[in-house]
Amino acid sequence: MGRLIRYELKKLLPVRRALVCLLALTAVCAGLFAYSCAQADYREMQEALTAYTGSANTGALAQAQRRYEQLLPKQEAGALTQAEQEEWEALEFPVWLNRCDSVRKSSLAEMGLQARTLAIGETVAYGLLEDFIASYLPAIAIFLIAFFVSPVFSSEYENRTDALLLAARHGKRRAILAKMAAALLLTTFVYAAAVGIYAALSLAVWGPGDGNASFVMTAVDVFRYLSSPFEFRVWQYVPVLLLVSWLGCLGFCMFTLLVSALNRRALWATMVSLAAGLIPFVAYHLLSDESAPLTNVLRFAYSQAISVRTLFSGGYTVSLFGAEIRTVYLSLPALAGVSAIFGLLACQVFRRHQVSNE
Repeated sequence: MGRLIRYELKKLLPVRRALVCLLALTAVCAGLFAYSCAQADYREMQEALTAYTGSANTGALAQAQRRYEQLLPKQEAGALTQAEQEEWEALEFPVWLNRCDSVRKSSLAEMGLQARTLAIGETVAYGLLEDFIASYLPAIAIFLIAFFVSPVFSSEYENRTDALLLAARHGKRRAILAKMAAALLLTTFVYAAAVGIYAALSLAVWGPGDGNASFVMTAVDVFRYLSSPFEFRVWQYVPVLLLVSWLGCLGFCMFTLLVSALNRRALWATMVSLAAGLIPFVAYHLLSDESAPLTNVLRFAYSQAISVRTLFSGGYTVSLFGAEIRTVYLSLPALAGVSAIFGLLACQVFRRHQVSNE
């Protein structure tokens, strides 16, 4: 079985093509990393978050809040001295951190939940990685999976080797399983390469940061998770982030295998797979209403599982049999089940298709 898998991997991704793919991924990730770093002064943010590490409304943050309140009457009266004005401006960031904690507690209280106090910490590397996975990885992964995986079965039709394969000693079972295993391994390689390169860049430039900080503190934009009902710390959320995103890629791989088995042209299989993956991703970002029914439906798309953020950023629910179920608890099992069905169907469609004699 191992030889069959290696053989299929070499067909899907020869060494030269793998090197080209790695170089291209490195260039794309480096460009996106440079672009993201240029969007804000993360060095200043890193220093500020480090200075106020700890629980919100305590320690240095509490002192900053008290001083802010002392200066507030003079600021409203326009009576601040130059030194006090500079101090006032420096206090805006710690006061904003405390305000984020208050807003989060208020938002979750409306859901009937009691939020923990935010743990402040330096999270620049984590925030950039989270933003890459949410904003760019779905498009990259969907494109590469559609490009590399769609020929798995469709190329056999095109090359008229499907009859030979199905008539071979291992054709009806082991060879097909080897094809599917190779596709899943290739998908894992693509995912590990893209995320690994970007994570390496983030860690090399910004360091690991504070893993004990609340996962809400993404550094890039705190408001993205401010209404989330989850209470992860960074060290807890990063494994969840990576696991869910990887499983989303594997699920899309299974869907692409089914598309490949149903299409006798690799180009058509690639186009169908790309459209099915990217259209929901683009549509979700074009919709501005997070509570709209269509937006909640789109959270069940593979692209949203790959991006992860939309599943954990809020307390979105789906009504099922009169009960309100949190979307993330329904979408992940549903996608896993549907993906398994897609894989089984892909296997059955290829095994039982009518071989063309043309």
